[in-house]
Amino acid sequence: MDQFLEFEIPSYEQWRELAEKSLKGASFEKRRKEQMIDWVHSMIEDQLKARFYGNPSMKKNMTKMEGLLFNGHTSPTLAVQQLFNIYDENG
Repeated sequence: MDQFLEFEIPSYEQWRELAEKSLKGASFEKRRKEQMIDWVHSMIEDQLKARFYGNPSMKKNMTKMEGLLFNGHTSPTLAVQQLFNIYDENG
C-alpha cells in the first residue's frame, strides 16, 4: 500500500496540458478524419435506405417479392437483383 504513496497526483494544470497535447497530436487528427469518413458512409447508407424503401414502387414490389420468397418461388439473391432492376428503372 505504501508503494502507491510514492506517485505524485497530477495537478489540474498537468491534466490540462496533457489534454491539450492529446488534442493537438497527430493521432487525434487522424481519428477525427477517419470519423468524418465513417459519418459520410453512414449518411450515404441512411439516404440509400430511405430512398429505396420510401419509393412507392419499391413498397409495392417488396411486398410482392416477399410473397414469392415466402412461397419458395424465388431466392433471396434473385429477389434483390429484381428489386434493384425495378429501382433502377423507376428510381
